[in-house]
Amino acid sequence: SNDIVNAYAAGRCISVKNDDMWDITRSIPVCSTTGEAAGLLAALFTDNTKINVKEVQKILDKRGTTYHLNQIK
Repeated sequence: SNDIVNAYAAGRCISVKNDDMWDITRSIPVCSTTGEAAGLLAALFTDNTKINVKEVQKILDKRGTTYHLNQIK
């Protein structure tokens, strides 16, 4: 098979719905957050087909990591 398994991406690896958001996604905090999430995923899940998103979000919440726009105050 040519499938890539157990690979996680960090940095500017997200998409946006409109051009207004493009500049925001190019910033260091976005790269930092995706890096933290990718590292956490790699540490917790040796098989990325069995990721528990709620578990990952719970850990990110405990760390105070912002990963949704509605979390920005």
